[in-house]
Amino acid sequence: PTLYPAINAARTGMAEVVNGGGSAGRGAVRNLCKLATSLTWGVVATKAGPATLRFTYQNTGAKELPYELTVGGAAALPLALPPTGDEWRSFSVEVSLDAGANRVQLHSLISGWESISLERLELEQH
Repeated sequence: PTLYPAINAARTGMAEVVNGGGSAGRGAVRNLCKLATSLTWGVVATKAGPATLRFTYQNTGAKELPYELTVGGAAALPLALPPTGDEWRSFSVEVSLDAGANRVQLHSLISGWESISLERLELEQH
């Protein structure tokens, strides 16, 4: 798979980089909370078609947190990310990509201060 670190994504809202964070100590982005907070990556697909996007995250809170994922011009996909405690876990989403550059955005739907931390996005084409 192709790796896209969260610290290299474009950030809006409250999102901030934590140097040395994440499961591997290479950095993560925290405070993916509040409406209008998002991370955006430009991912490159070698061919058009189905792909898996895998996100490595941590949710130390006590409840699922709502987000949405948009890929290119496709409709937003709702996501609910469950608590992970102190562990880093992955969630995967099946998407369709265009050949070449694709915009991938993870957008917060949280109205409070609960948050996840995100380490990376992995792209695996089928």
